[in-house]
Amino acid sequence: MPALPSFLRRAALCLFWSFSGLAGGQTLDNEKATYATLTSATVTMTGHSELHVTGTGDPIPGCIIHLNSEDSWVFFPNIAPATVVSNLVSRVRVNGATAVADTNVRVVQYVNGAVVIPQPPGFRPLEVFTGTQMTGTAAKLATYTGYNNAGLGIFADKIRSFILKRGYTATFAANEDGTVSSRNFVAQDSDLEVSFMPAGLDGTVSFVRVYPWRWVSKKGSCDVDPVALNAKWHYNWSNSQNSARNWEYVPIKQQPFWPGLGGVGDYRNQQVSHVLGFNEPNNNVEDAWKNLNPQGSVSDAVGRWNELLGTGLRVGAPAVTDGGSSWIVDFMNQANAAGKRVDYVPVHYYRSYSGNSPSGATTAMYNFLKSIYDATGKPIWVTEFNNGANWTDNAHDPDATQNRNVIEAMVTMMDNTPWIERYAVYSNVEWFRDTHYEDGSLTPMGTMYRDRLSPMAYQQVVPNTGSSGNASYLFEDSIRDTQSGNNPLVYGTPKHVAGKHGKALSLDGTDDYLALPGRLGDSNDFSFGGWVKWNGGNQWQRIFDLGNGQASNMFLTPRSGGNTLRFTIKYNNGAEQQLNTTQLTAGVWTHLAVTISGDTGKLFVNGGLVNTNPAMTYNPSQLGTETNYLGKSQYPDALFGGLLDDTRFFNYALSDAQVTALAGSTAPQLVASPTIGSPVVDQVFTGSLASQLAVGSPAATFSKLGGPAWLAVAADGSLFGVPRIADAGPSQLFIRATSAGGAVSDVLIPINVGGADPLARYAFNNSALATAGIANATVAGGAAYVAGQKGQAIDLDGTDDHVVLPGGIASGDEITLATWVQWDGGANWQRIFDFGTGTGSYLFLTPKSGTNTLRFVILNNGTEKVVETGALTAGAWTHVAVTLGGGTGKLYVNGTLADTEPGITIKPSDIRPTLNYLGRSMFAADPYFNGRIEEFNVFHRVLTATEINTLRNGNAPTVTINPRVLVAATVGSPYEASLGGAATVSPGSITWSKVGGPAWLGVESDGRISGVPSSSDSGTLPFRVRATTSGLLATDLDLTLHVQPAADLRVHLEFDGNASGSVGAIHASTTGSPSYTAGVFDQAVDLDGTDDFLQLPVGIASDLTDCTFAVRFRWDGGNAWQRIFDFGNNTTQNFFLTPGSSGGTLRFTITTTGNTAPQFIETAAPAVGEWTHVAVVLSGNTGTMYVNGVAAASGAITIDPAQIAPAVNYLGKSQWPDPLFNGAIDDFRIFARALDATEVKAMAVPPAAVAVPRGYHWWAIQQSFPVGEGGAEFDADGDGLSNIIEWLQGSDPSSGGSGQMPSASRLSAEAVGLAGEKSYLGFSFRIRKDRPGVTLIPEGAATLAELVTPAAAANISEAGPALDDGDFEIFTWYYEVPIEDAATGFARLRVVQE
Repeated sequence: MPALPSFLRRAALCLFWSFSGLAGGQTLDNEKATYATLTSATVTMTGHSELHVTGTGDPIPGCIIHLNSEDSWVFFPNIAPATVVSNLVSRVRVNGATAVADTNVRVVQYVNGAVVIPQPPGFRPLEVFTGTQMTGTAAKLATYTGYNNAGLGIFADKIRSFILKRGYTATFAANEDGTVSSRNFVAQDSDLEVSFMPAGLDGTVSFVRVYPWRWVSKKGSCDVDPVALNAKWHYNWSNSQNSARNWEYVPIKQQPFWPGLGGVGDYRNQQVSHVLGFNEPNNNVEDAWKNLNPQGSVSDAVGRWNELLGTGLRVGAPAVTDGGSSWIVDFMNQANAAGKRVDYVPVHYYRSYSGNSPSGATTAMYNFLKSIYDATGKPIWVTEFNNGANWTDNAHDPDATQNRNVIEAMVTMMDNTPWIERYAVYSNVEWFRDTHYEDGSLTPMGTMYRDRLSPMAYQQVVPNTGSSGNASYLFEDSIRDTQSGNNPLVYGTPKHVAGKHGKALSLDGTDDYLALPGRLGDSNDFSFGGWVKWNGGNQWQRIFDLGNGQASNMFLTPRSGGNTLRFTIKYNNGAEQQLNTTQLTAGVWTHLAVTISGDTGKLFVNGGLVNTNPAMTYNPSQLGTETNYLGKSQYPDALFGGLLDDTRFFNYALSDAQVTALAGSTAPQLVASPTIGSPVVDQVFTGSLASQLAVGSPAATFSKLGGPAWLAVAADGSLFGVPRIADAGPSQLFIRATSAGGAVSDVLIPINVGGADPLARYAFNNSALATAGIANATVAGGAAYVAGQKGQAIDLDGTDDHVVLPGGIASGDEITLATWVQWDGGANWQRIFDFGTGTGSYLFLTPKSGTNTLRFVILNNGTEKVVETGALTAGAWTHVAVTLGGGTGKLYVNGTLADTEPGITIKPSDIRPTLNYLGRSMFAADPYFNGRIEEFNVFHRVLTATEINTLRNGNAPTVTINPRVLVAATVGSPYEASLGGAATVSPGSITWSKVGGPAWLGVESDGRISGVPSSSDSGTLPFRVRATTSGLLATDLDLTLHVQPAADLRVHLEFDGNASGSVGAIHASTTGSPSYTAGVFDQAVDLDGTDDFLQLPVGIASDLTDCTFAVRFRWDGGNAWQRIFDFGNNTTQNFFLTPGSSGGTLRFTITTTGNTAPQFIETAAPAVGEWTHVAVVLSGNTGTMYVNGVAAASGAITIDPAQIAPAVNYLGKSQWPDPLFNGAIDDFRIFARALDATEVKAMAVPPAAVAVPRGYHWWAIQQSFPVGEGGAEFDADGDGLSNIIEWLQGSDPSSGGSGQMPSASRLSAEAVGLAGEKSYLGFSFRIRKDRPGVTLIPEGAATLAELVTPAAAANISEAGPALDDGDFEIFTWYYEVPIEDAATGFARLRVVQE
């Protein structure tokens, strides 16, 4: 066989494998292979691989199949799961271990056969993220677990994206009872990657349930044993059975009061994933009808629906009779209006047809079911049906053969109708309709029904949750749309290979393609652009095909039936409208683009226009695109074979120039492993993405595609944010770099938010507040504080007392937990600490395990590791410490290493504990801790044995006053203060550090605080410093520092717990009930979007011409035209800033004519749920909008605020009846001038602290001057030397006579470096070398009067270089007029202190 390109070789191999039984060895790496049988073969599977063995009986004699990844599955499509378990699974290996069903593999239904999945029961298939685009903090959630706010911990109301592994279903809801915005997702055909949560769930999730999925076929049973009918699912009008290997049980809420639905533990036992609603509530003989109030009430049924939603299962509507169409339509309309989720609609059907015509009966049934489907839009389950019944028209009763024929036709129709999901025949309606005769033998219909193999029930839905109709599929080792989250489902096993730019996606032309979300193409204008390398081959392959079936679609094919490269759009089976050019050349990278603008369509090849059609009258939005593909057709055409790279969709028309630029542009490239620095909890973080561009890369603008909400990205690549404790640990920042021509690179950058050392310390001195760190704990029960080992301790009673620590406290890759405990003894399995997400993932320390050991345990995804030693001694104070990192766990007791366990691959960051207890277990049955805990320390690193002993033996500093208020600072002036005496420790010394607060202020190890505040730093600024001894023992001190505002700062609202202003007594009044929440630096006002807003006084902007409005806010989304601020007099005269205009933009508008001729500037809307800084600068006739410190929009603004003289000034409210602002405002300022770009940048991204050298002020702070005598010009000790002179010469300012006046002398001409014999008046002074901010000005004159004139400095010269004297230097100056030539002469040294 001749050599083939790799993609062709793979296609050829796939064809060969499909027809050959294999002997020997074979490796599948991200491949799919199909065999009828395998004999004596060893198959090793890695990556995302599938092995399909289609034979029956024993199709793999002598084989061993290795499943070496969780995504490598083996399918037996014609063998039942129970048979696979009993006969075949022992020949499967999972990472070398023998497969055991329900231990290390799942063996479940796959249509009419089985699939073996190498995942244990503890596998966590759902990964949730606090950022969009799978960024931010992440955690994996388990099946059969009731995740509510407590279980979600830091993820409660924070989930913004998720990945659901194939083979599972997950339900999310905004309320803890499973209601409000409830949404069920099923990952049947592929992993689901949802980059943006759907409306109502973005950052609001308080309920998550995850269940295993079965690939059930349509055919089911109800009144007959499912085994007898070879049915793949079964229900029995109750909730009394469990699923079997070969069929799935579906419970039902038969009527409002029965049966109970249980909870997640019951569903684990039952192995269920669906639940059915009330049975025939439209039928007045049924309990479901009778027990509604009033009877048969649709509204009452909707009102009772919350119980079903609380299961988190996939929920079916009430099943109505075939006379209940109006009832179920009314129910669905009311449920939809009330936001009550319904996933499918069950119905019953017993209509018969004259003459028992199979085709007539089937058509009638189809039309009835289609009417329900059209009215509800949901898949249909026919949970009871037959060809008539004993209560129908007896004139149509069939004989047994007729009934078989009619039922077979009905079943065939249902099997072939994709929106009919399941059906179950009900047979007990007279013997000739039954499946069995009285003797138990099968009737003709029963035999037909038993032997019929039905297709897959559920039709996979592509989540349609993208943020826009634009998409970018760059295929850089990912198939995601990195722009808008229109992520596809993957079919087959496409591979990432070398592409035109970086990586490309290789589609094999056999079974590889991508299914795209339906929203692509939902626009009037449209563009497509992408790089294509086609393998050649059959006509009518598709590069893309967007549509709604064969009647309405638009597609691009590399080779049409006329052998052209063709774009076609067609609507409702109308005439095709086409663009054509020469057939695409095979094997060559080619850039293709299509644009539709109005009625004009254009086709481009390599950036050049090759065909135009001015009569393309169909709009893509008319097509109702729902079935969209890359590489696949709406028709049964050949799949695309070749490579795709940088494939992009736009919901607007690119210009010709933009297409040319896109084809010719090179994407920016970042360095191989980009980094952004090391953010630390509670500390201001700044960084730069521009510095991470690779050498030779084109310049780029940057945008944030996803990542932690605390981190803002500016267009110039500047990074800014303040991470909090919930952000601790590893996460990712997802950014886009865009070239001037529009080419993009999307890069995922790892972030690891570390903590100060320690991250948290809890001394428990009369409080559970953190003594170090801001991770304050709360106490539950009635715990008291008593004398401890070193100070006080918290006393836990063993009944209900415990301490709750915040989420994030144990989310790092490494950890050390150290504490003093005094255990009072008692039952096993008490907890000193237990951090986890529930009973499936945790790390804990118990004083006494079931085997009488002090035991540390970490468990995740079914893997458990233990470090242990002898149980604690009751009644004795004991210091215990656990370290975990680098694959090793260690346990210390009283400073001595007691046990070491290598090979621990689980990291705390894998668990990201959200439930963090001291004294309580994750398991409700375990006893509470009985005893005392003191000095509990948390470090996000591994401490050494020496450091553990330091914690045990040392004493932490004690602060004297907390909080402490510092002397105010002034904008633009150097600031210094000292923490001397603010903390004490014995024995030892104290080292100071900064652990939180404004960027401009630095803290040095000896307690010196210094910096230079800018205009952006004005206000009252809280910050936190840490006193540390021995490098580990720490106590934090809160400081408050007020920075006096600049004169042109008109308004400043900081919202730190109130709406008071910090400038000019300008305060805001509040309406509604706004609360205060965590902001970027301190607090922010949180407006609920319902009735909360603020109002500022009249006149604050009435005289403004050139001015600046600056605000930092977090928008939580919602309807258009909310207001961040709106100042005006009415709807005609006002100016405002909205986060979302009707065009989806961040817009500033000013008008004196209402909507007639407003002037505005706008840019892209801010990311929902993230902090954004916006400044609007009005200068002359130009307005500029800055976003995160970078100019984003500019335009003509000729109206000044003074022309409006606004009297009604709102924050969060519009002059119009627009929706109120939903989000938080952290800082609002108005400047009475136009700030420049540098000043705006400093507000958005605070610059690093300016170093203030240690000068006179720092020295003066260390002295004990009398009150009011510490200034440089004072003489505190009255010895004739001012304080600054004492400092310069190093003398004691409190001891008179310790210093010396400059000494005068008569110097010869030679001594001063001059010729002649004359002499000169000289004087010398010993001065410290390091004298920042000091200027020495020697002066000389003939008279005292002349000595004070500016000319005096010109009469003095230096007599040679200064003499070195250690830290000092000795200067000698002389008066330039010789003594012999003047009657008098005077000299002095003037000292100027900045």
